[in-house]
Amino acid sequence: MVQIGKQGVSEPAQLAVDEALTAHELIKVRLHEPDDKKAMAAALADTANAALCGLVGHTVILFRPHPEKPRIKT
Repeated sequence: MVQIGKQGVSEPAQLAVDEALTAHELIKVRLHEPDDKKAMAAALADTANAALCGLVGHTVILFRPHPEKPRIKT
């Protein structure tokens, strides 16, 4: 699980999300007190080139298939 702090979607957070998606394909990202969690979730999915699968509370679920060896069939 990746956690996004009060600074929002910063460059280190984007790198952590990208690495986690490459390694796991399906990840959860915890948002800490966002002003607009829906907009932040959409922005996070957009910057990671991932699909926004869900938003449960302050937890965003993202999916991006591995470019060479996808484990999850869509």
